[in-house]
Amino acid sequence: IPPESITVTMEVMFLIPAKSKASLTTGIPDPPPIVTIFKATNRYYHKISLSYCYNLNMDISLRVSHISKSYSNVLFEDVTLGVTGPTRIGLIGDNGSGKSTLLKMIAGEESVPVGSITWGKDAKVGYLEQELGKDLDTASGGEKKIIKLSQLFYGDYNVILLDEPDNHLDIDNRLWFQSLVEDFDGILIIISHDRSFLRKCVDKIWLLEEEKIKE
Repeated sequence: IPPESITVTMEVMFLIPAKSKASLTTGIPDPPPIVTIFKATNRYYHKISLSYCYNLNMDISLRVSHISKSYSNVLFEDVTLGVTGPTRIGLIGDNGSGKSTLLKMIAGEESVPVGSITWGKDAKVGYLEQELGKDLDTASGGEKKIIKLSQLFYGDYNVILLDEPDNHLDIDNRLWFQSLVEDFDGILIIISHDRSFLRKCVDKIWLLEEEKIKE
């Protein structure tokens, strides 16, 4: 009989290109605390103690029921989707098809004029928008992405929604990000144009095409 919950404690190290120690540590959540920061060549290694408890009975389900969205033109209509447990999903489609708008609606960052979107009672949703804000002005685009990804994956989220998270990442940090995705045990929805990455890392694809989602 499986246990009702599993607690995993580990130490995590990740790379952030060096700029200034202050700018790189701004916004890292507590918990988890930064245990050690030391400089090696031109990068900071952040060492984090991470304790995560996953309850096997948690309800993190997603129900998207008959939603529609339009501005000057229809983006999508009568879309119905469901996710019942830990799943990694790639959301793809042509530019302008409405991927980012759909993800914002699922994240609760955009209104739902028609239909409904419902999360399970235990869902803790984290969201990374495509264009990051100005709360980390001293950091580059890649550094901002790494800091935000660290907040999400090392924070207390069991649902993570990512809009083009691999933009501005160098090869090392793309590999770091890929390992985070592969190890994540929750619901993950990712917009990405990197088909090779999606083939390796996601369980299913949602294709937004002709105003509908095709699974």
